[in-house]
Amino acid sequence: MNENQNPHSLPNRGIIRCHFGESEGYWQRAVDDFSAIIKMPHVPAFYKIEALLDRACCYRRRRLEGDWQGAVNDYSTVINMPEASGSEAYARYLQADIYFLREPEGDWQSALDDYSAVIDMPDVPAELKASALLRRGGIYQHRGQEGDLQRAMEDFSAIIDMPDAPIDVKAEARQNLSGLGF
Repeated sequence: MNENQNPHSLPNRGIIRCHFGESEGYWQRAVDDFSAIIKMPHVPAFYKIEALLDRACCYRRRRLEGDWQGAVNDYSTVINMPEASGSEAYARYLQADIYFLREPEGDWQSALDDYSAVIDMPDVPAELKASALLRRGGIYQHRGQEGDLQRAMEDFSAIIDMPDAPIDVKAEARQNLSGLGF
């Protein structure tokens, strides 16, 4: 097995290429490295999951037409893999971020659905749950539908009440609450 077929060296090379990005086609070569791992028939699921998440990250960073959908496809693949239970919350959060960040043409309802799914998952790390609450509350704060301000207040308050939420996320939740007049 040479370097171009090794599931141990390809991710490292892909990450380095993704980091260098636009120069000399590095993003496409990084995507190619991660795609090679995903296509390998006898590679453990862990490597494929990591390659899908890394390739989606490259798509997000590159932001060419179609890349957003490529990232969503990769995140959806991870979410639907039975072996990915430990990565599902992370993949769903990142997928929600794509929907959230693509506004005004984005899909806020899909972002709300994914953030809510992360929040409702058992055993989600506190920092991920707090970040999902912050993002969901932010959507409610800006969307302006009936009941949204109350929902935003509840999400921001839930972060403040979390004993293990990161301090910077709590501070942002407090700031957002004061912006709502609470």
